[in-house]
Amino acid sequence: MSIHENIWQEACDRIRNSGLIMDVQYTTWIQPVEKAEFGREFMFLWAPNSIAKSSIEDRYAEIIKDAVFKVTKKYYKLKVLIHGEERPPES
Repeated sequence: MSIHENIWQEACDRIRNSGLIMDVQYTTWIQPVEKAEFGREFMFLWAPNSIAKSSIEDRYAEIIKDAVFKVTKKYYKLKVLIHGEERPPES
């Protein structure tokens, strides 16, 4: 497992056990994230489709950023991509 996968898995565990969202919300919107990568300033998450992308950005972005901060002690900006999209370069 890569460092990116380890960070994401630990963040997911924190989200799932936080009590901030219900299990059905977790399994519908967070668990289906296909991939996570962490750059210098951004975390990139790949959602399975545009509906999931919108839900993550609109409803769960702060919960995700807070969970990742607790794991890494670094605050990342969130960029959600759709399955198949290439990661943009960080400026």
